[in-house]
Amino acid sequence: MKRKDILPVLLTGALSVSTFANTLSVFAQEEQSNETNTVVDKIDDGNIQNIENEIADANTSTETEKKDEESIETNNVVGNQIHEIESLEDSNSISIENSSEEPSKKEVKNNDKNQAGDFLVEGGEKGIDWDFTIQHDGNSPITIKKNGSYTIIGNGTAAKNYQINIDANVTCTLTLNNVNIEAMYAGMNINGNANVTLNLVGNNRIVAGNVYNAGIQFNGSGNVLTINSDGTGTLYAKGMSQAGIGGGSVDGIIKILGGTITATSDHSYGIGGASSQNIIIAGGSVKGSVSSTPTDEQGNNLYLARLDGLAGVNNVTVDGKEYTRSGNHSDGDGTFYLYLTGQDHTITANGKTYAVSWNGESKNFEIEDASYSASVTPAKITLPSVKEGYDPQDPEYITIKNTGNQTIKLEDHGANPWLIITLDKNTLQPNEEAKVSIKLKDGLSAEKRSTLYAFITYTSEDDSYRDHASFKVTYEIIHDMKYVEAKEPTHTSEGNIAYWYCEHCDKYYDDALGTNELSLEDIAIPKLTDHTATDTWYHDENSHWHTCECGEVLDKEAHEYKWVIDKEATATSEGLKHEECSICGYQKEAIVIPVVGTENQAPVINAKDQTLTVGDKFDPMKGVTATDKEDGDLTDKIVITKNTVDTSKAGKYTVDYEVTDNGGTRVRKTIVVTVKEKTAADSKRTNGTKTSAGFGIGLFSSLAGASAVGAGILSVLKKRNGK
Repeated sequence: MKRKDILPVLLTGALSVSTFANTLSVFAQEEQSNETNTVVDKIDDGNIQNIENEIADANTSTETEKKDEESIETNNVVGNQIHEIESLEDSNSISIENSSEEPSKKEVKNNDKNQAGDFLVEGGEKGIDWDFTIQHDGNSPITIKKNGSYTIIGNGTAAKNYQINIDANVTCTLTLNNVNIEAMYAGMNINGNANVTLNLVGNNRIVAGNVYNAGIQFNGSGNVLTINSDGTGTLYAKGMSQAGIGGGSVDGIIKILGGTITATSDHSYGIGGASSQNIIIAGGSVKGSVSSTPTDEQGNNLYLARLDGLAGVNNVTVDGKEYTRSGNHSDGDGTFYLYLTGQDHTITANGKTYAVSWNGESKNFEIEDASYSASVTPAKITLPSVKEGYDPQDPEYITIKNTGNQTIKLEDHGANPWLIITLDKNTLQPNEEAKVSIKLKDGLSAEKRSTLYAFITYTSEDDSYRDHASFKVTYEIIHDMKYVEAKEPTHTSEGNIAYWYCEHCDKYYDDALGTNELSLEDIAIPKLTDHTATDTWYHDENSHWHTCECGEVLDKEAHEYKWVIDKEATATSEGLKHEECSICGYQKEAIVIPVVGTENQAPVINAKDQTLTVGDKFDPMKGVTATDKEDGDLTDKIVITKNTVDTSKAGKYTVDYEVTDNGGTRVRKTIVVTVKEKTAADSKRTNGTKTSAGFGIGLFSSLAGASAVGAGILSVLKKRNGK
């Protein structure tokens, strides 16, 4: 039998079970052939010859059609159920549904590089890294072809006849964001040796549409599927005769690290299905039967512990480790499904602690409320009164008892600055007691009797529960010292040296014990006479400066600009760059970087600094031009954005020019105009007069010397022109 003789058809109830089984058998045999599989959409009872003509036409199809057929070929496995039968002879009689319409196809926005029918795909390039096709039977796969990170975004509404394919040997991270697929075959195919990390965002649903398919299906050996969520994603996966996640008879590894996972099947396990599959569960809430005993990441067997009544609770702690999910399971089930090692555990959820006991014979967990409590006897003690510089005192003792039904750990609360609390043991079993000694810390100061609350903190063994037992301590010592750090003076405020201060007696000391008293004059440091600059830079478009606390402007200087690339230009998109002061960080407005390969040269503004005399006229555009490599002369496009020149008084002024070429590249240039006071020589040149006789003598002298200096003047001009 040749591959060209095999036709996919739409099977109806008139096709007998035996014929259907024979059809699958024929398909399984023909799957070994490397010849091209020709597919048609429909068969009418009386047009077998027309079908043969369609086969001949299909064998000479364009390259694009071949790619479509190859895309279909990837699904021609029993699990995906593209049914095939031998071509019919005239004598054969078999009832085949006759339809004058092609299978429904969803509109694909091919002009959108991210569009895949009802979904958007982010990451990679369409047609190279991933692709989207609508096959002859209406199946619409999104195929990940190359390694990388991708995101498929849906709107939560069920999209029919879609499918996600991961090509063989691809390693990728795929984020599902509100993806809802009701597939024609498997909702997701993971082909041989593919390694997929599936991140979940929002509510995701993948449902198989064929009796032989899994929701998320392994189609080759060596597959690894890792499912994770940061606490914002759920997954519902449903198979029919195969598992919700896994399926088939091939090996693979399924890892679940977090999220709310519901896996179910009409006739198989929720997760697994293959005899050699490894199921690893290390987080989340996982609802669904498993085909083999799951393990943790260290290879320890795991067993199901159900924690009921936790609707809306997304975080639980097991032996100090947090398990996170993203809300209830898809059917509204609020139970937390945890997979734990076969031993006793402590679980904390919703402010409540549970004792989890493992029954090794039944392989089940027994869960009951845990009780944590402790008592202190006596509840109040009085320490001996001491004075400043006291000798070490004998401690007083109290007893703390574990009055709960769980083991607790003890520790000093750590927030008491006056007491030294010492425990004779740090772990208590139920009804066990510990002896606690209490004494004052050395070096304290006060002048009156005081009473304070002290605390002993107790926690569960996994630190998921934490509380404290309190008791009162009364003591009396001299001085309650407060340390004040040294402070540097500024132009507007005084400083001080470091010192100790007793609030009770309102005195100052240079040590914690209060042995050397200080006066305010000893402590204070006078204000500084010089200005002190703050750390903050202030700026305008031309310069930057610091200020003193008093408002005085200090060290004002012009900006020192450098170019900073905000966005690199590519072959398809423009970039952005801006000028930024390397001293204060002031930024000019960003300008466009042309697309790579069509680089647009920046225009050039030709303008020089000028020196004028008070009273001179100043034309800011005189001698100023702008040119551009692509656009030529842009002088008429120059814009003066700033002109501070005032020729009525001496000083330094600036003029800012700006020009933009046709490619959108904008440049700026600033010149400095110096206006000087008139000198005596300037006045003589302006006001002096000469007699006609004097003029004649001067003219004669000039003519007489012309031949002597003419050559020198010409030489100077040439040198200047040479520059």
